[in-house]
Amino acid sequence: MPKITRHGGPSYEDRTPATQEDVDRLREQAAESVLVGEHEAPDYDTWEYRDLQAELKRRELSAQGDRDALVERLVAHDEEHGDSGEE
Repeated sequence: MPKITRHGGPSYEDRTPATQEDVDRLREQAAESVLVGEHEAPDYDTWEYRDLQAELKRRELSAQGDRDALVERLVAHDEEHGDSGEE
């Protein structure tokens, strides 16, 4: 049973690491990406909500909001930095 935080939501500190299934799914999503300019941009519309949040956190951006807001934030970041967030 997950711990409950002071805000009433579950704690994810006991969350299991990514499985091979998660890795395979992300690779498949990357393969479905579309070409934008000279860079290959992921098709964020096919990503799951938790994957969008993880990518935003990796880029040190806010991961709050609904799915559309997360996608817009990633696309805007890609356009601003001229890449798909890969370093």
